Amino acid sequence: MSNFLKIAVFGLSLFAWTNCGEKNARLPIDDETLVKVLADVHLSEAALSSTFGLEKDSLVLVYYDQIYKMHGISKDDFERTLFELYKRPRKMAYLYQLVTERLAPLELEQRGGDDKVNN
Repeated sequence: MSNFLKIAVFGLSLFAWTNCGEKNARLPIDDETLVKVLADVHLSEAALSSTFGLEKDSLVLVYYDQIYKMHGISKDDFERTLFELYKRPRKMAYLYQLVTERLAPLELEQRGGDDKVNN
């Protein structure tokens, strides 16, 4: 095998090995907690949808701080987790599917589509 081919195979192997480690690295926030946090983030954003300007900016900070405290996480851990998930689109899609499933009953209730709510 030529030196170039040996170097190329070694380089690709090293690249694959290091990328596998990153994809399987543990996130700062576990999946179950993250799904709850993201659901609460979506609810807070919906609550603020009719608020604008400085009032909205101030309330966003308060809401996010409350979410972090409720779930026992830090802003830094939340941001690092999201940053890592941007590198893992399949994992991000899976987690957002769980968030959607978590929020679906609330949406039905809000729209009046849940039979239990209408009775």
